[in-house]
Amino acid sequence: MTCLLAFASGCQEPGNPGGDTQPLDPTRHLYAGPAREVQLIANQAVLGFYADGGAFRAGYVTHDVAVQDGITELTPYHYTAAGVRTVGGALGVETGGILREDGTDLGGGSAARTSPSGAVEITRGAAVEVLTNREDGIEQAWRFAAAPDGRGDLTVNVQITGQRFVGQTANGLHFQSSDGLGFRYSHAVWLDAAGHEWPIQATWQDDHIAITVPGELVA
Repeated sequence: MTCLLAFASGCQEPGNPGGDTQPLDPTRHLYAGPAREVQLIANQAVLGFYADGGAFRAGYVTHDVAVQDGITELTPYHYTAAGVRTVGGALGVETGGILREDGTDLGGGSAARTSPSGAVEITRGAAVEVLTNREDGIEQAWRFAAAPDGRGDLTVNVQITGQRFVGQTANGLHFQSSDGLGFRYSHAVWLDAAGHEWPIQATWQDDHIAITVPGELVA
């Protein structure tokens, strides 16, 4: 199995949560299953996605996240020194296409489900998109059970809505809502079946994020 990983995290660090913060209800995230290491269960209970009507939801003090109809919507939070919470405009993140350089389209439908680990998995043709909620944002990954069809570079396009692109740094691509809060979308990492890792640059192209893995790494 091969995998492409990236992260979306808040551009501003929150302060101490104030009294208006609603604590997460861990019972909404728990599920029955075999015994697991205690810390892992605790993390899944707090951070794992839960079904809410037609959506999957999760969050932390830094953000809320909802996944519905193949689109991930992140809402950033920031806390002042006095504990007052500011809510930023939502960032929409959606896989727009998975393509090889020779034109082979590896994408597909968007059937979503939760995994035993508390992540959301979305089948997208030859890949499974995996969304994992973290304390600082979400991890977005695309997993390939076998070598992807086609030849040449492999590009994953990610559509962004709701926030404007403000620049690129060594840490990734930065987006901002009208009130100043925003998210950073990190550069990526390609993991091959043997466990080797290669850093992959994320770029802003024609109003979307493009993550391109060189063909020699994919083959």
